Amino acid sequence: WTDIYAIGACIYASMQGYPPNDAPQRLEKDRLSLALSRLRGVYSDNLIEVVEWCMSLDPLSRPQSVFALQKELNREVERSYTKLTVAEKMRLQFDNLVADKAKSGRKTGAGTRPR
Repeated sequence: WTDIYAIGACIYASMQGYPPNDAPQRLEKDRLSLALSRLRGVYSDNLIEVVEWCMSLDPLSRPQSVFALQKELNREVERSYTKLTVAEKMRLQFDNLVADKAKSGRKTGAGTRPR
């Protein structure tokens, strides 16, 4: 469960630009919901709820497995993808193809010049 909390804390830090207060500090004065509420409109409500879920002070209220968390994060990706326009989806697919091609070129050494 501490791993799940840590994942939530990492996502929080990525969203805020700084890490959250540690759990003992939060037990005294929990400002997580307030801090995350300021991010509504910047990030999806679902992603914010996932972070709150992962960082619940009660370990039994957190996702009980990495699989459960992964499933919810995949839903978030699907929701975001379906909101894209056709042009944005095509651009994303193109960018992924280019990135995959670049990765495979680095693995085989293709595209490198002899010195």
